[in-house]
Amino acid sequence: MSEAQVEIQTEPRWKTAGEPYLLTRDELITELDQRGVHVSDRQLKLWATHGLLPPPIRRLPVGATDGKSRALHPFWVIGLIPDLLSRLRSGHGIKKLVPYAQGQWKEWTKRESALLTPPSIEFNSDEHDRLYDAMGQAVYDYAKYLTRATGRRVLEGTINLLYETGGWTTIAMKRYRPGDDDTG
Repeated sequence: MSEAQVEIQTEPRWKTAGEPYLLTRDELITELDQRGVHVSDRQLKLWATHGLLPPPIRRLPVGATDGKSRALHPFWVIGLIPDLLSRLRSGHGIKKLVPYAQGQWKEWTKRESALLTPPSIEFNSDEHDRLYDAMGQAVYDYAKYLTRATGRRVLEGTINLLYETGGWTTIAMKRYRPGDDDTG
């Protein structure tokens, strides 16, 4: 491939805008399409109306220059939507899924809060252990999502944190063993 043919890829706005990571509907649809999950703007609106997705936050996205507020969704709905689609396709009705979906919001919100809270804590403390466990659980949940989405079992998952001063920390997914149920 010649230099003229090299495609420069940039991270989407929602990833570079900083915390909290919020996506417009268009960004959410694009992100899901890239992962092979197809939903429409209409579906997202309908699901939010019926309580399958949290109601979007209306405000100006970070980095937007047009002054228009938009419906923004938390980044974790990227993991929830394929789960909901799978359950709907297997015969669960929207009304039946609402309590399940809202329970999932609470879990994702807790994890998001743990992951996005700056660690102003002692390194070896209960809070540090909770944050470490939350990150391990997030890796585990994402591994299960990838297994469901691709049909290929993820056997190991880690987050590597590299410090500007040198050194690094690895956070491994918790409670995962080959043979665990990867469908639920």
